[in-house]
Amino acid sequence: MSVNTIAVITGGNRGLGRATALALGAAGTDVVLTYRSNEKEAAEVVEALTAMGRKAAALRLDTTSFGELPAFARTLGDTLRATWGRETFDFLVNNAGTAGFSPLGATGADDFDLMVDVHFKGVFFPPAGTSRPWRCGWSAPRSPPPVRGRASRRTGR
Repeated sequence: MSVNTIAVITGGNRGLGRATALALGAAGTDVVLTYRSNEKEAAEVVEALTAMGRKAAALRLDTTSFGELPAFARTLGDTLRATWGRETFDFLVNNAGTAGFSPLGATGADDFDLMVDVHFKGVFFPPAGTSRPWRCGWSAPRSPPPVRGRASRRTGR
């Protein structure tokens, strides 16, 4: 009996997360993707993955709602057991994100807090909390190696 590789992808319903889910599926990886609010988009990705012959599931997760993590961990564990017959997954792609579309000086405290919650806390707390919130019996989750990048902005000078 072969054991499929399973990836958990946060924010896997659109954009880079969707592209990652589909690329991993095409490479033979099964996928559990999360979405915050657009269940229809998530279902479309699951449908595309199953059309490739992969197993896939979509679970709702708001990475900024830290109180939801224990319930999500239980749901994730239940889904892994029901779909794959195991309680482990092989790697985690922390992809959930949000973007502020206002000029830097016009960004309010609430918008900034949301970006910090999604991009920093939302990446740190779920995998760092494997001893509690996300623990489903899996050994050591692996995140892909960090990608180095450079961001710059032209100022017109």
